[in-house]
Amino acid sequence: MISEAEEIRLSVVSPWELVIKSALGKIVLHRPVKEFTRELEREFGAVSLAVSLAHVLEVGELPPHHGDPFDRLLIAQARVEMLTLVTRDSYFDLYDVPTVRA
Repeated sequence: MISEAEEIRLSVVSPWELVIKSALGKIVLHRPVKEFTRELEREFGAVSLAVSLAHVLEVGELPPHHGDPFDRLLIAQARVEMLTLVTRDSYFDLYDVPTVRA
């Protein structure tokens, strides 16, 4: 069992980005986003993290290191919620947010 301190949060921003990029033909997915997110919930106990006004406002406080709106919102959510981001992108290190490399 995962403790509250180790709880896995799945931001709605991540599947939202996948759905949009898939629909635009920018990425090819080998299975539906719905299936992948349900698997994260089922197998890892991931809890959904909605976008709040505080998250959106925090985006405005971020330095302009990167322009991707999805990534900036993920960073803002991590800052507001005091979460650690799991990412492959090294530029996340430019922001004041803890990360773990995937």
